[in-house]
Amino acid sequence: MSVTPASEVLAINGGRPVRKMLLPYGRQSVDEDDIQAVVDVLRSDWLTTGAKVGEFEEAFAAWVGAKHAVSFSSGTAALHAAAFAAGLTADDEAITSPMTFAATANCVLYQGGTPVSADVSPDTLNLDPEQTASRVTPRTKVILPVDYAGHPADLEPILEIAERHGLVVIEDACHALGGEYRGRRVGDIAHMTVFSFHPVKHITTGEGGMVTTTRRDFAETLRRFRNHGISSEARQRQTAGQWYYEMVLLGLRALWEFSRFTSWNQTFRSGDKLRRATHPPSAKFPESFHRAFVLTRIRRSIYIRSVSSRKISPRAVGRFFRRCALKTLG
Repeated sequence: MSVTPASEVLAINGGRPVRKMLLPYGRQSVDEDDIQAVVDVLRSDWLTTGAKVGEFEEAFAAWVGAKHAVSFSSGTAALHAAAFAAGLTADDEAITSPMTFAATANCVLYQGGTPVSADVSPDTLNLDPEQTASRVTPRTKVILPVDYAGHPADLEPILEIAERHGLVVIEDACHALGGEYRGRRVGDIAHMTVFSFHPVKHITTGEGGMVTTTRRDFAETLRRFRNHGISSEARQRQTAGQWYYEMVLLGLRALWEFSRFTSWNQTFRSGDKLRRATHPPSAKFPESFHRAFVLTRIRRSIYIRSVSSRKISPRAVGRFFRRCALKTLG
């Protein structure tokens, strides 16, 4: 490897670049087994929150040594969920590093809290424990250390600070999958640890994130938060042979659905057949109405099947969806 002489002008100052093209944003190693795994899911009955999600979570938790792993649609969504599970509210502060991506501080803002920066150690560029301790106030609820460039933060003194003040430590380990801190794998140390599966991270799911934790209460809140705050998931209800569920907290839909890439196209491909059979295109009904009509007919048929066992009149359901179509037509 050649070393640029100290006397040579750097490219940023007008000197000669050391390479003709910039380094690529990211390159993935995707083999045929990866492609086949996706195809297998696309051919299955579950394109979201299916068995593969649970298998991935279990394998991930086992590998990092945590009791629970909860997957999300992105590292940002995982950070947001962790901030929610920690109980961050509008009156709270969270101490974090200024050396990080915007999502680390944004997850605090999503909860209405205030991110507070503490300085970093010059040797690791990670959150300095002494600086962190000096930023603690009665409003502090969370400490958010970042494993900068994959180097684990100094977690032991940070956890001691948290224990002293009754705080929650959320480790942003989006750079640190596979890292170790004092003989323990990252993911089994902080109260909650957040990973990212963005294409420029160690492994990728297209987009994705994960929160690991040893605490069952955190894991339960995380799972509910990613699913609209609902107390159970669709596959669980199908297995149990029931449709009933409760919304127990205000959550989001935060688990990525590969189906959205295919279902939209599939809906209109099958919908075109239904439209031609029931309502041929004409000047009276423009294309925008045909699409709304097709979706309405599809939703109506699904809904009629779902309510038939509950003694709700299909005719009443039909009237409801006709009104929806007319509203769409404007």
